[in-house]
Order: sequence, then C-alpha cells, then structure tokens
Amino acid sequence: MFGGVRAMPAGTTSPEVWLLGSSDASAIYAAEQGLAFSFAHFINADGGPQVTQVYRDRFQPSPELTTATTNTAIWAVCADSDEEARRLQRCRDLALLRLYTGRYGPFPSVEEAETFPYTPRDLAIIDHARGRTVAGTPDVVRARLEEMAAAYGVDELVVVTITHDFKARIRSYELLAEAFNLKG
Repeated sequence: MFGGVRAMPAGTTSPEVWLLGSSDASAIYAAEQGLAFSFAHFINADGGPQVTQVYRDRFQPSPELTTATTNTAIWAVCADSDEEARRLQRCRDLALLRLYTGRYGPFPSVEEAETFPYTPRDLAIIDHARGRTVAGTPDVVRARLEEMAAAYGVDELVVVTITHDFKARIRSYELLAEAFNLKG
C-alpha cells in the first residue's frame, strides 16, 4: 500500500543516527556502537549527567562518528506568566500520573488537570516527577535550561513541549526562541 511513498526531503546522505536513552545501559550501547547519544531527561532524570559522562568515557569511534556527540532532551513549557506556565505544567503532571498508575488516556486539558480528584499518593507521584519538568517565563526557563546544559556538559538541548492546546505549545516555542535569540 505504501510502496510509492518517498521520504522528503530527499538527499544524498543518510540521516544522523542518535540513540535516545535514559540509563547507563543505553549510554554504553550508544558508546560501543559509535552512535550519538541523547539523554532522555524528560523520561528519567536520575543520574543523567553521570550517564552522559559514561557515554563519553566509553565512546568508540565508528565510520559515521569519530567523536562522542551528546545532547539532552528536556520537557519544558514557557509561558508569558508564571501562573500560565504552572497551569500548563499541571497537564503534564496529570499525564505522568496517569502513565505511572496505568490510567492511560489523551493528554489532559488544563481544566481537567485543575479539577482532577488527586489523592495524597497522586500528589507524591507528581512531586517526584516534577524534577523532570522545566516551566516558567522565558527568563526562568532559559536560566534553568542553561544550568541543565552545563550540568550535562552539552552544547545542545532538545526541548519537548506537549500541551493540550496547540496554540500554547507554539507560543512556548516562540518564547523559547526569543529567550535564546534564535532567528527564523
């Protein structure tokens, strides 16, 4: 059925191969295979800088990659006010709570997250998961992302932003781009 589908844009080279991982096992695999490594902070922040260093220490050059290459993938949401950023963060809080407790569903809206009947156990799970979240105004998010890049020893971050409202997601990326003086 998809025999006529062509990937675009077409090019003369293959795409770079990165391994996205959240443990020392994935870091070691990427290092031994000579792959670039992206630490998935948004999945598991525990020991991330140390895991990334394990990758660098054990890196074996490959025909495709001669030096260890790393970045860090972080969940972040940026808003015009701290209050709006906290509202958007609540959606992620509820989404992670559902994931951790087997109550799967679509990414929740702000209204759903604000009216959800949280138990004390739910709040403890959310409190633990918040260590993997960066939320705030552009200045707050930029400062936190710069701290994290320094802790991981990386020059590049991959920012993951999921919101129920697509316009809020676009606005978050716009504010981040402005905060980092990115053009285009």
